[in-house]
Amino acid sequence: METNGNASSPGKVPEGATQRLELLFGKEGLERISRAKVLVVGVGGVGSWCAESLVRSGVRRVALMDDDVVVPSNLNRQLEATSKTVGLPKVEAMAARLREVAPDCEVEPIARFYEKGCGIDLAAYDVVVDAIDTMRSKVELALDCAAAETKLLSSMGAARKLDPTQVRAASVWKTDGCPLAREVRRRLRAAGGKLLFGRAARRARKRHPELAKDIRDCLDRLKTCERPDADPSADEPASIFGE
Repeated sequence: METNGNASSPGKVPEGATQRLELLFGKEGLERISRAKVLVVGVGGVGSWCAESLVRSGVRRVALMDDDVVVPSNLNRQLEATSKTVGLPKVEAMAARLREVAPDCEVEPIARFYEKGCGIDLAAYDVVVDAIDTMRSKVELALDCAAAETKLLSSMGAARKLDPTQVRAASVWKTDGCPLAREVRRRLRAAGGKLLFGRAARRARKRHPELAKDIRDCLDRLKTCERPDADPSADEPASIFGE
């Protein structure tokens, strides 16, 4: 099933809904947050909570991308999953919930699986959130965001983990103790990705301007989907989050 819903029309916001956010971020900061356009890819046990947190924190332009439907096994961990939404497209169920939280939020549900050549213009977004649960698509999204020069926030492995105090935010090149992050690094290196990501890449470009052409050529190849295969022979789990 594929549903490409149009962004919802903004509705009326209850008075005082953003009062505490304005105290936290300031009026100007809240306005900047509200103008940001964010794409959440994967609306499951990670992406659904992320999407709602973004909207409750003031983001008012959100796109949700996932081709799955709500099933009973989602009820224990996915925000859009209720007894009433079983069988519905996840993006539609999640979009309805976000519109209830923030009637002024523009929500675009995209019922599609993320893969190379899927037609999503990543450059149209300020931030992309990767909450994908298949390895190949996760790496494809990282490469595509690098080609589009769009900021990417990617969720790594958390299946069967119980201590939230161990969660850290870092470059994928500086993680340790996470088998998923290690495999992502391996595949990105195989695709020439280390030239494209993070502060180290930006520093390298400044220190070694002679590399700029090689980096730009690599970006151009990625933009035209002429990228080396990351490792087609590698075993790929059906789900990297243990779902």
